[in-house]
Amino acid sequence: MESKEDIREYMRMRSIEFETSWRDKQSVRIGRHVLGLPETNTASIIAAYLALPSEVQITSLIETLQKAGKRFCVPAFDPKENTYGFARLTADARFVSGPFHVREPASPVWVDDQDYDLILVPGMAFDQAGHRLGRGGGVYDRLLKNARGLRVGIAFSFQVIDGIISEAHDVPMDIVITENGVHRT
Repeated sequence: MESKEDIREYMRMRSIEFETSWRDKQSVRIGRHVLGLPETNTASIIAAYLALPSEVQITSLIETLQKAGKRFCVPAFDPKENTYGFARLTADARFVSGPFHVREPASPVWVDDQDYDLILVPGMAFDQAGHRLGRGGGVYDRLLKNARGLRVGIAFSFQVIDGIISEAHDVPMDIVITENGVHRT
């Protein structure tokens, strides 16, 4: 696997090998690792994602942290700016399907990119140095470009590979968490 698209295709094929029950069980393990981070304890506002079916499911993690008083924001498309931003996530939020078929708040209340302490980031693949391979649209790289929060890559262990080609616009993670544990880069 040499190109980014080769890695993406390989990960798409690997992800369909696993049943939903396996994905759910590993997602719970990953959530426990996130809860165990000292940075999670001290965070006030957390940027997170609303998972696609093939990604680590973090809905119960978000709910647990909301009950503990943490505030959340999630990516949403801003048609005025023609780009993605982070919008507040409330317990009573209604959702719509965004341009990439990802759930997002129906009535976004935008959050400044300096306003969060921890950012939970999905990806197609990560490496030990914290490099991330997304779905190819550059959405997260643009979202993370000016972010000051701790960047935490969230993935299943099969998504951690030896090396990812990194480009100047790619934003690395500070931590990568899988069901097997926490790796600080």
